[in-house]
Amino acid sequence: MKPLHRALLALSIVLVLHTLLTIALTPCDLLQQKQQELSDVKRSAEESNILMRAFDEMGRSGAFSYKKDELREQTMNFEANLKEYKRLDKTLQMQVDSLSVLCKKEPGLSQVSSSMKTASSASNNIKIASTTTSAPSNTQFVPTVNTEGQTDSDDEEKSSTGEVSEREYDIGLRVVDGAYTVGEGLRSCRLYNATVAGLKSGKYWIKNKTDRFIAYCDMTTLRGGWTLVSSRSSKFEPINSENIVLPLSFKGESVNIERWVGLKEISSIIMITNGKGKYATFNIASLTISKVGVCSGLTNDLSNRVIFHKETAGCNLVGNDYCLIGTNFPGGSTEVANLCNDKNIFNKFDFKPNEKIQELDVYIR
Repeated sequence: MKPLHRALLALSIVLVLHTLLTIALTPCDLLQQKQQELSDVKRSAEESNILMRAFDEMGRSGAFSYKKDELREQTMNFEANLKEYKRLDKTLQMQVDSLSVLCKKEPGLSQVSSSMKTASSASNNIKIASTTTSAPSNTQFVPTVNTEGQTDSDDEEKSSTGEVSEREYDIGLRVVDGAYTVGEGLRSCRLYNATVAGLKSGKYWIKNKTDRFIAYCDMTTLRGGWTLVSSRSSKFEPINSENIVLPLSFKGESVNIERWVGLKEISSIIMITNGKGKYATFNIASLTISKVGVCSGLTNDLSNRVIFHKETAGCNLVGNDYCLIGTNFPGGSTEVANLCNDKNIFNKFDFKPNEKIQELDVYIR
């Protein structure tokens, strides 16, 4: 074979190998792509978390003229983004784990990519008058799975003691004085729930415009993110307390006015439970005093017996046409009723239409 023919043959081999190299996709190649996608999602989640905290802090400071509704809308957008990033994170992590197994199990597929790359590199050394070619390498490509920043699955136990170590989260969740916190604290349990996946119910630091306190957060019921604000009983008059309100304590303790009003401003729904598997949830927006039939809008003081009262005709609890949580008579702070014709108040109601419950926990989200 003439030197020119040999050179043309070698060039043809290079072109074929180059074409195969660009179109062939092995599990190991795809693994690298998914690792990069996972890294990008984690970075985007971190950015959204920081921005959400920044808007939260700006709303607390009151140093700017933005309306509360505008800030709240931005915060809710970041929460929605974080939920989507959590979903993508879990999906991509599963893909990375599965591809890692396949890449190691099928070395022949990974050798194709490695061999073509080696042959292509060797062919670049062919000179026009040369007949020498390099043998392809048999070195197997072994993937390195990036485990940095991985999060535990939602159903995995954190530890046998229930304690959470800082390494389990990459956003700075830690324990201070027996309560979880991010920074100095977030404004509600809802924000914690939107920021960190798989949180357990327990005590969390809450920080509003002027105060910082520990609250109990329910992170499991109805998608979680609930801040406990009152634990009431027909045996005790409701009171404002500086103590940590604990679930199922049922001694009438409630958060003080400032903390309650601060939580109302950034929340949209309230949940009550008797602690025995029955729940009711209702919308805050449906209880503004300007709405028709609202006898007593959502209270600004949880030491009141009545949390809210709405009645179709009149405000005297006559005619079985009222919805309420609590009544003004002694021991009536735990009564619940769903008898009015407004279907926009209760989203969920597990109790009898008019039930005198003895004990009640009140949450907000």
